[in-house]
Amino acid sequence: MDVAGNISVSTNATGTASSVKFYENSSNGTNSVSLQAPSNLGTDRSITLPSNTPSNGYVLKTNDLGVTEWGPVNPASATLASISLSNSSSGSTPIINGGTGGTTVNQRFFQKFDNMVTDPNDRFEVSTGTYRVFQSGIYLITAYIMPNAAPNRNEMGFYYPVNLEIRKNCAGNPSGGTNIMDNATIRWATPGQPILRYSVVVTGMVSLNAGDTLNTVIYVNGTNALSSNSSGISYPSNFTYATISDFKALFSVTAL
Repeated sequence: MDVAGNISVSTNATGTASSVKFYENSSNGTNSVSLQAPSNLGTDRSITLPSNTPSNGYVLKTNDLGVTEWGPVNPASATLASISLSNSSSGSTPIINGGTGGTTVNQRFFQKFDNMVTDPNDRFEVSTGTYRVFQSGIYLITAYIMPNAAPNRNEMGFYYPVNLEIRKNCAGNPSGGTNIMDNATIRWATPGQPILRYSVVVTGMVSLNAGDTLNTVIYVNGTNALSSNSSGISYPSNFTYATISDFKALFSVTAL
């Protein structure tokens, strides 16, 4: 039977809630599976069948409007992506106006990644450092970097500030989209120590929608001290990573 339009199944002669039955092969018997309406409804309801493709182990889930989708039983294990930069193959990033006294630095750039620890559902694109959210929900995000620099002034009173951001839907522009999480760390120079090494960590929970994208972004902003100054910001010419750590950077996203 091919119906053009809606099908309405009324209650039976005794007033019992209506149902639709699906029978097994007649060669096996007369057993059936029934889909039946609840015996008591406060209002009309609609259930919209899912449009996404199911994967092995997925279950049928619905929102408060009755729209269904196939999703994992344990979303945390299915949407985890931990990505690490474990060597310097991606190279350093030049800091515009860095290393020159009196010049202003105001620059954002994407964190570079060159390999992944785990990404079971292929949510992360290494070449762009972009994580794509598969399903709406609450996510735990953790990001970590370990800068390495030899500022012009490695003397008492000089420092090297770095801000680490998590930006949503920036569409290829490190200054675009929305900054949903950040942390600024200032590392003061130590006289006699030629290299500044320290870690910058950001972590927290955020609400995300399916289709959102996430990027880790490094933000450097300030004015380098003049050569005559005895204190102030001392940005280097290049942004590099400490060689003392196995992981120069880490980006982890987990659905809760």
